Amino acid sequence: MSTPPPELPPLPAQPRPAGSFVTVIGWIAFALALLGAFYGLAQVLGGLFMPKDFYLRMMNPAGQPLSLPPLMQWFYTHTLLVGIVELVLSSLFAWVSWNLLKRRDWARIAFIAFLLLGVAWQFGSLWMMRQIVEGTLAAQNAAMPPGQ
Repeated sequence: MSTPPPELPPLPAQPRPAGSFVTVIGWIAFALALLGAFYGLAQVLGGLFMPKDFYLRMMNPAGQPLSLPPLMQWFYTHTLLVGIVELVLSSLFAWVSWNLLKRRDWARIAFIAFLLLGVAWQFGSLWMMRQIVEGTLAAQNAAMPPGQ
């Protein structure tokens, strides 16, 4: 009887090759997320130290009431809340982007989810465009001196 051949040791697991596309996308997303986080922090600081209607008064120094759409009015008077949301979402996106650079599988799925959320937000905001443009033009016309 012959003896069976000795079993070979298992091959070491090969890491997935690092693709340059994922690296470039990860670094760009990380940089943009940091930029968004700094912008959110600036907005939070502005919301903490400026009066609530600061931006509305800045847009119309004459003091006449602006005829802005309700959504624009809300954004201009809730600077602190908008800044906090921007800071939190940008920080979360920076964390996901950093883990995407480390090639974590869950980060790839979360990154795709962020992209889909952004696309849904853009398509959802299309219905507001006409209202925003008309409100901005009305506010500019109201701020101009009569006869121009």
